[in-house]
Amino acid sequence: MATGLTIDQKNVLEICARIEDTAAKAYHALAAAHKNNTRLAALWRKTAGEEENHALQFRVNPRLLDDMVTDVRIDTNRARLALKEIETLADLAATDSPDPVEALRMAITAEINFADFHMDTAAVFKDAAFKRLFQAMMAADRGHIEDLQAELSRLTGAVIPL
Repeated sequence: MATGLTIDQKNVLEICARIEDTAAKAYHALAAAHKNNTRLAALWRKTAGEEENHALQFRVNPRLLDDMVTDVRIDTNRARLALKEIETLADLAATDSPDPVEALRMAITAEINFADFHMDTAAVFKDAAFKRLFQAMMAADRGHIEDLQAELSRLTGAVIPL
């Protein structure tokens, strides 16, 4: 039986998907900006692909979504502010080509700030099995913040506090 998420709750989930899409756009732009550093460009492309997968998680068939999700933990204003923040990063990545160290710092900060905007934490699931399903999908890329931090350390020769 469907739970019937409200229009506002569905809107928040769509904003979360747009956050993920925009993060992917930023990382693709950084991959292009840093194309001469093949290792870093590959990391940006990998991270972009992970963000694209996260966006797909939010775009579950609406009928299935109503059967899986009972509530949304993020309010519309918070989601809109987060979207604006990642849009700023995407615009910067596309126009200013930040140097690799600064780009990695910005990306790590953004990833930490957006941890609540993944499906496995943004939604309240009707059944624990649904939550486990989304957690399993996230497990494959849980390390991307660590990957970004490792690359930052490799480039600078030191662990850089954020």
